[in-house]
Amino acid sequence: MKKDNINVSEKYVGLILSTLFFYVVSVIFVQKILILEWIELSFTNHFFKIDFYRAALNQIPIFLWILGTNLFIKYTNFFCVIYFSKIKNHQLPKIITDIYVILVWLISSVLALIFLFEQDVTGLVTTSSVLIGVLGFSLRGMISDFFYGLAITIEQPFRIGDWIEVNNGGRLIGKVSHITWRSTTIITTDNIHAVLPHSIIAASHFNNYSYPDPIWRSDFKIILPSNITAYEAERIIFSAIKQVKESAKIHKEPTIKIEKFLPQGIEWLVCFWVKDYEMESSVKLKIQRNILRNLNYSGITLPSEKLEVSTPFILQNKTNDIWTRKLDLFASLGEMECQQIADKAIRRLLFKDEVLFEQESQGSSLFFVYQGLLDVFVKNKGGINENVAQLGAGSVFGEMSLLTGEPRTATIVPNIDTVVYEIKKEIIKPYLHDYPLLLKHIERLLAERKLHNAKFLEQLDGKNELTQESVIKEIHQKIKRFFGLP
Repeated sequence: MKKDNINVSEKYVGLILSTLFFYVVSVIFVQKILILEWIELSFTNHFFKIDFYRAALNQIPIFLWILGTNLFIKYTNFFCVIYFSKIKNHQLPKIITDIYVILVWLISSVLALIFLFEQDVTGLVTTSSVLIGVLGFSLRGMISDFFYGLAITIEQPFRIGDWIEVNNGGRLIGKVSHITWRSTTIITTDNIHAVLPHSIIAASHFNNYSYPDPIWRSDFKIILPSNITAYEAERIIFSAIKQVKESAKIHKEPTIKIEKFLPQGIEWLVCFWVKDYEMESSVKLKIQRNILRNLNYSGITLPSEKLEVSTPFILQNKTNDIWTRKLDLFASLGEMECQQIADKAIRRLLFKDEVLFEQESQGSSLFFVYQGLLDVFVKNKGGINENVAQLGAGSVFGEMSLLTGEPRTATIVPNIDTVVYEIKKEIIKPYLHDYPLLLKHIERLLAERKLHNAKFLEQLDGKNELTQESVIKEIHQKIKRFFGLP
């Protein structure tokens, strides 16, 4: 801001000095004050020839004409800059000021020929008109590009660095890298430099993804089975979008809607927000990957085209997808035992913003996120809850409370409507009695997780270093005490 004030002050001083100089020279020339007459009488016969003096005196009108034209250009430029930058908040393009200066000098030159040199410019104007007509016809494409470029420069529908889409017999998307008086160069996502004449851009429909707001909405379509309800679709898709940081940070809600009812399922339109067009493809890929993961953990298979096929062979039914088999805790159990635990687990629907449990509260159950998204809050030193993580489909939490009865280490709040499965102490207790390998596997898994968390929180020091054996022993004692094992 200070630099701008200095520039404006310098322009003021320059204009004032130029104006004073023009005024002084004009007075000297018009009034022929005494000092000029004294020079004429005293020095002309001694040092100068009278013809040389008169010739020099005749050059003063030309000098004044040039000085006046330059002063006119300075004044108009100065007030135009103030008008556009201060009032319109728009910087006048340099090409406009250059063209303006050239036109003023051309007009000034013609007027000087008429009034100063008393020349007849009729023939010159006629010859120039014919020459301009011939050149205009020969260079009509280049001239049209120039004037279209002039209009684009004035209106500025796009700027260098903007992402634009040009539709002229084809779809071309790229980032504006260079703008000249004749063409605009854009760099596509394939790193191809495309040079577009301004006449083509002016005749085309184009979209600007960066101006006036770089945040814009993208979308893609996905077909889900027809037996999936709208609530399930929202949990699967919204949780996938909100787990992508680049889109979740934008304070605009994503949306989904039904596009078509198809024989193989329902086509959904997924709309999400991105900060910059350059990020659109990467954000879309992350969301699509999250959706596939959520569908996998929900046991949902994407539909395909239905074909009527007759075969003499009997096809065996595929084994049902058991979600408990995806948990590391139960990796040592067989399929039947995992199915039994899944059947006994409690399915719960958690509504958005309703707290599941508070930090430091007592609990004795484990949760598996089936569909949806949960926020994890932990109290900082000031006692304020901070959002430290998110739990999407396939996440497991509450293992320590389930197996040792320890208080909850965080507050869990649904970010959207979420479906979880709860496994209580009573469900897992018989398996700890009957399957010793399950107990050892759980002890080792919890010990590794505790050591990892301790290192992450920098709680280890050289004096009291934890080892895996000591942690396993500690967890073993807690589990035996909590479940009353021998």
